Amino acid sequence: MLKNNFKEDDKMKKNNINIKQTRISNFVWAVVRWFFLINIAFIIIYPLMYMISMAVRSPIDFLDATVVWIPKHFTLDNFKKIIFEAELWNPLLNTFIVTFFCGIAQLLVTSLTGYGFARFKFKGCNILFVFVLITIAMPPQMINIPNYLIMRNLDFYGIIKLIIGTPSPVSLINSPLSFIIPAVLGQGLKSGLFILIFRQFFLGIPNELEEAAMIDGCSHLKTFFKIMLPNAKTALIICGTFVASWYWTDYDGPYLFYTSKRTISMQLIDFNSLIDKYLTLSQQNAYYRIPLQQAACIFCILPLIILFLFSQKFFAQGIERSGLVG
Repeated sequence: MLKNNFKEDDKMKKNNINIKQTRISNFVWAVVRWFFLINIAFIIIYPLMYMISMAVRSPIDFLDATVVWIPKHFTLDNFKKIIFEAELWNPLLNTFIVTFFCGIAQLLVTSLTGYGFARFKFKGCNILFVFVLITIAMPPQMINIPNYLIMRNLDFYGIIKLIIGTPSPVSLINSPLSFIIPAVLGQGLKSGLFILIFRQFFLGIPNELEEAAMIDGCSHLKTFFKIMLPNAKTALIICGTFVASWYWTDYDGPYLFYTSKRTISMQLIDFNSLIDKYLTLSQQNAYYRIPLQQAACIFCILPLIILFLFSQKFFAQGIERSGLVG
């Protein structure tokens, strides 16, 4: 009896030790995990915190060594100057036109293509899809220059001249069509990635929905627009957010296709020379330029921040539903 009691006591002691060790290891792991998460979050949020801090401070705060994050002289004058004096409205309009129409065209084309790869099996389908995946790794600059040469002298073997009746090829430089046409033809920014997302999403939708629509007399195209696309709302929002952010911040494309027009990214590159027109000679220094620069950056990325806040709840659901399927 005594031996059994001793054995039970030893087991209980060992169990208690194991429980304590498990609790300690879990606590240590939680501390390490939160430490890394907080540091990563700070690294990500730091640029935005810096922009806000600089944008709402007065030039006087730059001469005060005690001011680090919270300015002592809070002001919104920098935003007023940006909105009313910095000539950002035309570039904003040009950027919105390109982003909106290219986004609509690219979402329509890539969703149709993704639906085709998900539902229709034909000879060479897998090989063709491999080429689509390869385009994901290709930088956009690889197709920007060929597209520029095409859009500068748009002819299509004399067909355009024959239709329009002009003796020379048509130039689409400085026209939003130089962005929209490549997007319609599946050459928009990262089209391969969106085709992959839509394909994986459509693979997760039961075939019974399409079969029921076919029985009711719907064609494949009508089934796509009436059944599949409404069920792919999450994928549309995710891809739409990516499309908007990439076109909104794109610099290489507008730099090639817009020689007389400006977009937001082009305007911010030359922002110093722009704001110097509204500053006196004594104000043309970092104390005055930096707050205006950061206010301009916040003003220009504000639409993307609002868009992301609206769409973030769909990302987790989209990642879960559009995971790699078959």
